[in-house]
Amino acid sequence: MKSRSERHHKRHKWPWTIAFLILIAVLGVYSLVNSQLLANPVPTQTMAAVKNEPPRVTLSDKDKGLVPFSILLLGVDTGDLGRTEQGRSDTMLLATINPETKITNLTSLPRDTYVQIPGQEGMDKLNHAYAYGGEDLASRTVKDLLDIPIDFFITVNMEGLEEVVDAVGGIDITPTSTFDQDGYSFVEGQAIHLDGQGALAFARNRDDTGGDYGRQGNQRIVIMAILQSALEIKNPIKYLGLMKSLKNNIQTNLSIKQLMYLNDHYRPAISQVNEYQLSGQGQTIDGVSYEVLDENTLAETQVRLKTELGLD
Repeated sequence: MKSRSERHHKRHKWPWTIAFLILIAVLGVYSLVNSQLLANPVPTQTMAAVKNEPPRVTLSDKDKGLVPFSILLLGVDTGDLGRTEQGRSDTMLLATINPETKITNLTSLPRDTYVQIPGQEGMDKLNHAYAYGGEDLASRTVKDLLDIPIDFFITVNMEGLEEVVDAVGGIDITPTSTFDQDGYSFVEGQAIHLDGQGALAFARNRDDTGGDYGRQGNQRIVIMAILQSALEIKNPIKYLGLMKSLKNNIQTNLSIKQLMYLNDHYRPAISQVNEYQLSGQGQTIDGVSYEVLDENTLAETQVRLKTELGLD
């Protein structure tokens, strides 16, 4: 029986070169789409940058063949949409890409996960790691939680969602529930075309019966719609506009050479894309709401991820 962290995979077949380049960009946008607005304040304390460990994977000819690797995807709210406090990773998504099995897995990590953040006293929320120490500390925290190496990161600015959706000419989606959000009305089963602002409203909804997990379903609808719209771009000028919008809103430690290497050698690795949701139970500890992971579910996820990375 599947653990509660698992979801059925979605298999996509598109032209390999375009699909893979868009996937790398959209992986970042996936984090962006999952960015969520929270009511609790952001921690203001900081810590010294955590030193990077020697690279396990270089994504170059220096590697011993094609090596499975991981990417931590961070959706960051920097305050550009009216927020004034320090930005944090409201979304954390782990991607594992395995060229041997030709499978890419996306695992969503709950933002409120109750964890130990290296260098901090006591337990805290997973998404606070970015506020304390940026991508380095966020990567290290996820590494400790899941007991796997984090090879690369992609950080996406929340504000960029509107720009990216507008750059692809808007998206067509069909809501799976009925709700109103930020002046937009969405009706279950009724197709609607959205501009960037509308897509952001759809992705932000958290008031339906599914709660956070229902919202994540909406976010997956948005990301697949962005991908589909991006793949339909024929106008080179429009395509350059998309690339510009991605460049303006994404930071990563993947170099241009590494992205080219991925395009040349890892394209078959997206022949199957699986989506997983790591989940736990909501608990209030010292007056603060957390999501406490089940030990068995966490252990199963750790085993799965190690297998995906060829570490078992």
